[in-house]
Amino acid sequence: MSHIKRFTCNFDPLGQLGHQQRRQIMKSLITIVTAALITTGCMLESPDPCESSPIGCDVVPYTAPTPKPSQPSVTPTAGTESITISYATSGASYYFVHSSETLPVGVQNQIETTSSTHTFTGLDPNKEYHYTVTAVNDSGISSPSTTVKSQPRTVATSPTVSPTTDTSNTVTWTAVNGADDYIVYMSTATPVTTADTAVNAGTGTSYVHSGLNAGDTWYYMVTPRNEVGAVDSIEVFTEVLPQTPGTLTAAPKPEGGAVTLSWTASAGHDGYNILYAAGSQTLAYLQANGATKPITNTTKVTQNISSLNINQLGSYVIVAYNSAGNSVYSNVVEEQAVPRSPQLQTPNVSQPGKVVLTWLDNNGVNSFKVYRMTGSSGNPETDGTLIATLSGSVKTYNDTSFPTYGGTTYRYAVVPEGGGGVGNIGTQQNAVPLEPAWESVIYDGSDAWQHIEVAGTATGEAYVLGATNNANKLFKYNNVSELQYEVTLTDYPVALWHNRALELSIAPDGNLMILARIASAALPNGLTTSTSWTYLLAKIDSSNGSYIWAKAVNPFDETQWTTSASMQSNNFSNDAMLGFLAEMVVDSTGNTYVAWGTTGVSGWVKYDTNGTLTASYDRIADTTGETLGKYTSKPAVVVLPDDSFFWFQHVNKNSTNYLMGSKWASDGSVIFKNRTLDLSQQYVNVHTANQNDSSHTRHTGVAVADAVGNCM
Repeated sequence: MSHIKRFTCNFDPLGQLGHQQRRQIMKSLITIVTAALITTGCMLESPDPCESSPIGCDVVPYTAPTPKPSQPSVTPTAGTESITISYATSGASYYFVHSSETLPVGVQNQIETTSSTHTFTGLDPNKEYHYTVTAVNDSGISSPSTTVKSQPRTVATSPTVSPTTDTSNTVTWTAVNGADDYIVYMSTATPVTTADTAVNAGTGTSYVHSGLNAGDTWYYMVTPRNEVGAVDSIEVFTEVLPQTPGTLTAAPKPEGGAVTLSWTASAGHDGYNILYAAGSQTLAYLQANGATKPITNTTKVTQNISSLNINQLGSYVIVAYNSAGNSVYSNVVEEQAVPRSPQLQTPNVSQPGKVVLTWLDNNGVNSFKVYRMTGSSGNPETDGTLIATLSGSVKTYNDTSFPTYGGTTYRYAVVPEGGGGVGNIGTQQNAVPLEPAWESVIYDGSDAWQHIEVAGTATGEAYVLGATNNANKLFKYNNVSELQYEVTLTDYPVALWHNRALELSIAPDGNLMILARIASAALPNGLTTSTSWTYLLAKIDSSNGSYIWAKAVNPFDETQWTTSASMQSNNFSNDAMLGFLAEMVVDSTGNTYVAWGTTGVSGWVKYDTNGTLTASYDRIADTTGETLGKYTSKPAVVVLPDDSFFWFQHVNKNSTNYLMGSKWASDGSVIFKNRTLDLSQQYVNVHTANQNDSSHTRHTGVAVADAVGNCM
């Protein structure tokens, strides 16, 4: 058959089918034919398909197939990894859209559609895709369109931004398939566009934007690009972190009770948070456990913290904040508040020679310092004298040490000191003390006193040495009879009758010399002796009653002590054991003499101011002078104005009473010895068996000297 003549074939079996069934079969045939046409590039026109056909052909009028579609247009869809292909031709019932990643475009991938457009999705932005279109109607399939190609765009990325420092932000995004690079757009205004500042971030997924000002707000957009084009992301923004506050310093608040923090102002902040805790703490501890003091005033650069106890060391740190977060934390500082300034009350001057001070508030105080100055105005702390340092638990002080009276005004101040340092001077008060006057002292303790010795100073202080059955105690009173201390010098757990306070004197250096008769077991400072009883000679610190040195002076043997200490009634006076007594005197250089005497024993010892034995005298062994019969009494001794030492004793010879005396110079040389005076008409019974009876003259003799050295 010639190419001019065309045929259509009517197959009888198909004629018995419905329209839809016939259409489906035709589509299958067309597909096969189309494949052949595409492969060969031409439509089959001869030989005549009806020739030699066993089923026959009916010649019907010929309907031409649809024209070949025009060249399709392809459009990559932004941000979807898709390509839309558009095509059109007249008379088409539907289309086949063919795609391939390589040439030629086959029929392996084809889409049937009645639409004049079709979108391919899920494509790889890294690849190129080739497309052709054929149109189909009932007469057949057209020639394929011109092959076109395209590459999909990438999808949009999802950026985030975070503040990094007070001068930088970090923009990050997810990598997208097919992106050749990423462009970061940035602006301080919204919306950010491609006309704003741009930075090519390459193929990375982050960009650090630096050189910023603390507190500024920045907007960002990230655009991934490939050869087809770019895809804009969503807009993100953040504020730049605030600047770290400048160096934090801490100091006790001068008025006390708080710590004052200071720092250099931050930039770009909305406020501050101060973290603090008791003790010496690290930054990590403060961040996890510290209490917070918020500060919303952005211009503030100081803050007082009073939440911790005054007696606690505190640790402190400050951080600035804004909507982006916190700045870097400052340095950690440690400080402790000083005590609050004490409120000194109106002094009490109702008692003679005394000003009673009281004040309020000793919270966190380790010690108080009391200052006094003469006059009604001025600062006693700087213009006056420190008169007392007291424990922080004390809130009162009695001042009795005035240089003058007679209407003199004194001004006082009390200054506290705690772990944080010295607090400010508190309220200052004036007082005019009354002239001093001693008042009777009433001992309100439970002791039963055996004997008491008293000594006083030229400035009105008084010292009392008292002996009980168990102890020897020392008391100090100031010039207005106030007790300054009570000290137990010796003590013994068993009640004895032997304790006796024998002498109490004030030494030239202002300390005290004491002489007492005690049980040897009660000796202080590790002293020992071989007998049950002994004399204790000691030098005592007058300021506090403590021992400077102590000596055991023991001229008697155990038999002599036991005889004198027997429980016979004649050994007692007013329930006090008399026993062997002794005398003590002190010269102008601090040398101390102790003298004793009884039947068969008599003598003295001399100690210097440091407790060194420098001289001794045994009257029994001394035969250089007249030797009398019994040495039956306690000596009476006195130091004369030239520091010579006079010693005398009642003695008896042939039932006659004598007063025998000797005198030594300060260097120990003898001035005279054993001079006697007949006292037979004045003293009786010195020689009797009741030699310990307190009514006897052997116990009652004393010696005194006048200013020129006369001795009585």
